[in-house]
Amino acid sequence: MLAAAEVLKNIADLHLVIIGEGSSRDWVATEIVKRQLAGTCRLLDWQPSERMPTLFALADALLITLLPSSISGLTVPSKLQSYLACGRPIVGAVDGETRRMINESGAGFACASGDPQALAQAIQTVYKASPQQRKAMGDAARAYFEQHFERETLLRSLTTCLIEASKTGSSFDSPATNERISAE
Repeated sequence: MLAAAEVLKNIADLHLVIIGEGSSRDWVATEIVKRQLAGTCRLLDWQPSERMPTLFALADALLITLLPSSISGLTVPSKLQSYLACGRPIVGAVDGETRRMINESGAGFACASGDPQALAQAIQTVYKASPQQRKAMGDAARAYFEQHFERETLLRSLTTCLIEASKTGSSFDSPATNERISAE
């Protein structure tokens, strides 16, 4: 993200806000100064989870990045669900399912993780979008959340799977008890 911010640092009214107290916070703070990104990047302290929806609502877009790894393409960080739920455009430097969901949903733009040039381009695309286009991305994000992650939708899907399993006599290993459970 910081390398992408370097590409974008001459855009006066583009600001990247980083929130958190992660293990890399001191390094990020040092890099912001070293790379002369103080006008582009702002580092905020950790915020309580109940405050995050308000902060998300203030953003023109939300950024999600993951380091390239053999498992990052197989996982979907819970942050993505939160971003989709709040109905804001999403920019991502991610792989696998997370990138697919962002791009296919119309919620924003995602590129491969570890590609600062592509990330800078994705950020610029959302930055240059009209307010109506950003609203459409946010609406698409919310619709995708409701279709795929809303609690009642998930419960209906789980119920359908269990009913189908009971019809076929399928069985599975319970992760809770390590016992074989038959759907008969």
